[in-house]
Amino acid sequence: MNSSFKSFSLLAFFLFLLNLGDLALAETVNEDTSLSISMPNFVRFQTDGKTSHGSISTPDPLTNSSTYVPDGNFSGNDAFTWISFSGGSEQENNVSIIVSEVDDPPVFTSFGGASSTSLSVKENQKYVSDLNGTDAENSALSYSIDSTSVDSSFFDINSTSGNLWFKYAPNYERPLDAGANNTYEVVVVVYEDGNSNNKDTLTLTVIVTNDSDPPEITGRSEVTVFMDEDGSPTSWRDPDLNASDPDGGNLTWSILSNASRGNATFTSASNPPIFTYSPNLDFNGTDTFTLKVTDPTGLSDEIIVTVEVANINDAPSFSTPNTVSVSENQVSVMDVNVSDADLEDIHTYSLSKSEFDGAFFDINATTGFLAFMTPPNFESNSSGNGNNLFTVKVLVTDNTVEAIPVEKLIQVTVLDANDAPIFKSHDGNSSVSLMVPENQLFIVDVNVTDEDGDALTYSLGGSEKDFFEINATGSLSFITPTDYESNASVSRKHIFNLEVNATDGMAVASQIFSIQITNLNDTSPLYPSRDTNGSLLVKVAENGVFVVELNATDLDGATPDYVVSGGGDEALFEVNGTGALSFKVAPDFEIPASKFGGNEYFLEVNATDGLYTVIESVIVQVVDVDEVAPIFPPSWGLLYSTSVQEGNSTHVLDLNASDNNVSVLFYSLVPGKLDNAFFVIDQNVTPPRLEFAESPDFERSRSNVYDLEINASDGLNSSLQLLKAAVSNVNEPPYFIESDFTVNEDSEVQVLKAVDPEGQSVSFSILSPPAYGTLVSGVGSLFYRPNANFYGQDSFALRISDGLLESNRSIVLSVLSLNDKPKAVDDIIVFSGKQASYSLDVTVNDGPNPDPDENFTLSISSNPKFGVVSIQGDKVLYTPSASGFYGEDSFTYVIRDRPTSDSQGLSDSAKVSLMITPLGWNHSNGFGYFYQVGQSWVYHEKLGWTYVSSSILEKQNIWMWNEDLGWFWSGNAFPYGYINDLKSWCYLSLSKPSAPWYYSYASRKWLDADSSSSERLSSLLHSSTSIAEALSVLRGFDGVSETQLSLISTELSLFGESNELIKLGIKVKFAR
Repeated sequence: MNSSFKSFSLLAFFLFLLNLGDLALAETVNEDTSLSISMPNFVRFQTDGKTSHGSISTPDPLTNSSTYVPDGNFSGNDAFTWISFSGGSEQENNVSIIVSEVDDPPVFTSFGGASSTSLSVKENQKYVSDLNGTDAENSALSYSIDSTSVDSSFFDINSTSGNLWFKYAPNYERPLDAGANNTYEVVVVVYEDGNSNNKDTLTLTVIVTNDSDPPEITGRSEVTVFMDEDGSPTSWRDPDLNASDPDGGNLTWSILSNASRGNATFTSASNPPIFTYSPNLDFNGTDTFTLKVTDPTGLSDEIIVTVEVANINDAPSFSTPNTVSVSENQVSVMDVNVSDADLEDIHTYSLSKSEFDGAFFDINATTGFLAFMTPPNFESNSSGNGNNLFTVKVLVTDNTVEAIPVEKLIQVTVLDANDAPIFKSHDGNSSVSLMVPENQLFIVDVNVTDEDGDALTYSLGGSEKDFFEINATGSLSFITPTDYESNASVSRKHIFNLEVNATDGMAVASQIFSIQITNLNDTSPLYPSRDTNGSLLVKVAENGVFVVELNATDLDGATPDYVVSGGGDEALFEVNGTGALSFKVAPDFEIPASKFGGNEYFLEVNATDGLYTVIESVIVQVVDVDEVAPIFPPSWGLLYSTSVQEGNSTHVLDLNASDNNVSVLFYSLVPGKLDNAFFVIDQNVTPPRLEFAESPDFERSRSNVYDLEINASDGLNSSLQLLKAAVSNVNEPPYFIESDFTVNEDSEVQVLKAVDPEGQSVSFSILSPPAYGTLVSGVGSLFYRPNANFYGQDSFALRISDGLLESNRSIVLSVLSLNDKPKAVDDIIVFSGKQASYSLDVTVNDGPNPDPDENFTLSISSNPKFGVVSIQGDKVLYTPSASGFYGEDSFTYVIRDRPTSDSQGLSDSAKVSLMITPLGWNHSNGFGYFYQVGQSWVYHEKLGWTYVSSSILEKQNIWMWNEDLGWFWSGNAFPYGYINDLKSWCYLSLSKPSAPWYYSYASRKWLDADSSSSERLSSLLHSSTSIAEALSVLRGFDGVSETQLSLISTELSLFGESNELIKLGIKVKFAR
């Protein structure tokens, strides 16, 4: 009996006595025991003779007593009423009886509950009887054999079920009992688990009766026979088998189970038997079959016959056809294949080279691949019989010592095939380099042959084919003569590339030509004409020798040689190798030396390339000049320094030299200065100006200080001025390097690429953010990161600054689409009711996002344990292995999106948890299995009847009420829950009323049904802040009676604590 329940019962009983007054009686008696109850000595009394769980006798007036007899095995509270008469009045009096529980021993119920019995058992069987016992308290029972009983050693008993067996089947003809008379005595005991002293015994006399005995095979239970594969050379030899029957009956032999690798048959089925065994063709190894011998009553004995079949090597056998046809010009013939019953044998292939046409062939010794040593030519017809039919002998051996080669003749017919044309010119090389001089048409005669004698057609290919032509005989020419100087080739390197093709109508042969054009001396030098007469007029100032640079050119690239050849005044001049014409002696205007008088000199100068010559007529006019040199401003001194700002202007300074005799001066840069290349002089403005050739850039210049020397000339005299020009820095705004970017989907790219010309640090700000991504700052950088799965075009605007100046730029990006992994979501699918198969739409919650237009394929990656699955379109069909299956099963599947050129496609997997329940049952991940009765009440697999606040199938996190747990919350997956009274998460272990029932994480202990009630009450009381609140808790708790509540209320009011609560295991104290 539950101890908490006993405490509550005793408390109620004693409170009951307090209300009876002095006449109330209370008695105690043990279960199954009578009780004599003495009454007070009144004048007269009687009983009503009524009890709930027993009987009461009529009072004995002599002894003033009655006898109470409880019902069999009853324990608990009982009561009856007696009436006393005194002084003419009567009064009802109540008697309470506590019947104490007594642990009754178990008793045997087999054989009508007798303590001993006898039974008969036929010989040759082990089973004796099923023995059963019972216990009034329903305690678990165990069975055993009393080892002191005389024949106990011959028996076994199942300690749980009570099944009694012989250890060995008894033989009537050979009794083993103590009396050797086939009468076995054994004592069997039944007792409570854990209390072997509380027991009952049963004495059994087991009489073994005679029965027919089975035959026995003489001497052994199995036999082994040795033979060779296919029965040769060692064949089957019949083993010596015999059997006997104790009852003297005629015996018959039969095959109980035949061999799996051969066949056993009987020649004679009588005893002793004659039988034979034939192994399957080429089988070697171990085979077995079982023989049975049977007597006339059907009893039998068995023997296993083991046959050890030794391996005998089998020769390989060709499986290749005898003839094969192949096209000419190829070496491959066929794979020569063999079969061998000895699967583990290794085969070696070879050819008889000296026989037939064997010399033309080769064979791979391991694989058997047969091939010509050189490609056969149908037209040359080199077979032994001259008809393109080749005969070859192939040999194969296995790897055994005694192996003898197996031979096969194979006839190979070579078929005619179209032969491709063959280039003979230039040794048939696939690429040819030629050199052809300019100005000619013919290049080369292309020589091509065709072994089949087919007519050939030529064609040209390549990007420069339009410069060429080829006639029907293969003569290759330029369409128009080439000119080295015009350099018309695509490469501009005087090299033409061309592909020449020759075809017989089926096959094409090609030869690549690289044709280099060589230069010829085919043009004469040229003078640039200086006037309409074709002569050159040069004016020079007196007192100088230099006249002019003649600058003749030659298109063939030759450097001309110059000679002063005539004209009249040729003796006064000379010309050097570069064409610089000079007076031998400086002319004096005032003293002319021309042959023709005056200051005009006439001469001719020849320019020749060694083959061609051109004559230039030159007229030199000597002009009178003022011989006073120009003067630069005196303030400039010997070295004048000036400064200019970088930027868009090229102006350096105005050139203001003066000359008293002339108004126009000519300025030039004195050769030899490294910085000359950066400057020009503009002579066309007044005054002339020195300028930068390009606007100066302070940041990009190798140096910002330039050294120059300026020459000012009046035509005769000149002056020099040293000049130093310095470029000063000007702050310039920063600038962006790029404005367009490309990035893959779900990647990022650096987008801030800006430079400040002065090298200042550049800061940025966002003028307009991107619509489909974000800008992320890094260390000295800015990255664009597109939104997840976005692809397409996006843009934003930035401003950069060096602290003083700013630049703005709109940046456009292209986000390239990438294939995204599909998403598979786990499924929990519940079916209620039995079906042959279940169609599962497992992909309904899956998707290819973020690739919405993409389809995916479905496959199974792991199979269920209790059934099979197959793909049915876009669904999965689940079929249980066993009909009527209920329970849980699971499998996993894979979805895969579209494959690409470099990928098999992306995939994801998910698990399907399948739950099949009986009709009406449901399952919730947060609640487990339950049977829905109505809208609010369910029967739970572990909790029993439970009130639910809303639909479990629609919501998993709901409040529920249970008699043993109170209010609790299914806020986690079952079997976890939150018990409100305990203020604790709990783990539910076993179905009620098994103990322990659940584990409280707050209390850190396991609780059964009784301790759960006490623990809940204790938690609620400890959470109470006043006596009134505590009493309210107690009133709402089913486990506390009104009597207990009254006593607890009094104790709490007087003392602030309650002994009655302490008896219940709850210690709590309140302020009064």
